[in-house]
Amino acid sequence: AYAGHHDVWRQRTDAPEMDTAVQILVDASGSMHGNPMKMATLTSIALCSTLDGIGCATEVLSFTGKSYVDFQKVWPKSVDRYKFPGRTWAQWLLAHKHFDQPMRLAKNTLGSLADMANGGTPTADGVYIGGARLMKRREARRIMIIVTDGRPDNEFHAEKAIKYLQAKGVEVAGIGIGSDYIGEWCNRSVWVDKPDDLASTVMDDFAKMLLRNERFNANNRKGVAA
Repeated sequence: AYAGHHDVWRQRTDAPEMDTAVQILVDASGSMHGNPMKMATLTSIALCSTLDGIGCATEVLSFTGKSYVDFQKVWPKSVDRYKFPGRTWAQWLLAHKHFDQPMRLAKNTLGSLADMANGGTPTADGVYIGGARLMKRREARRIMIIVTDGRPDNEFHAEKAIKYLQAKGVEVAGIGIGSDYIGEWCNRSVWVDKPDDLASTVMDDFAKMLLRNERFNANNRKGVAA
């Protein structure tokens, strides 16, 4: 074409629809206070902005445990106690951006995420409750990203909750700050030594997962690939 040949042509084709829903579940325990939570907030905003631009539904939730409660004594008999046999923390889970909420309407609530860190790490409850919202989506592909800087309050139930979602067809990615705390149970995981590296590492590795292309160029520490 640059040389002036007239037999050069191109044809436009429709790109495949991004039929994917992504839920970002952020650990809001006390240990996340300060820089880790600020970087988790920036990462969530960066992911939502990018995915919103390509038509991918996104949601951001924060989870923590606020106070000890003996739920075994107060739950009615109609509640499925088997699903939460070890639950002792009152769950505090907030939606900072809903799936169908445009980014321009979620800026204030996303910004408040940076000040949410306070409490325990009931990961299993967060996964069950957030997963129930995610599984209601009609998209063909559903992905949950868990961002945490420590181990769950109950590792047995956290592993069970993640495997429950995976059995329902949900892909689970783990993002560890400081170490790979839940990566052994996830479809994919990465971890960063410093919170400052969180945004670039997650963006690079998540692009591989979303595009299903491990050859995507990335300059970051690679975690466990799906």
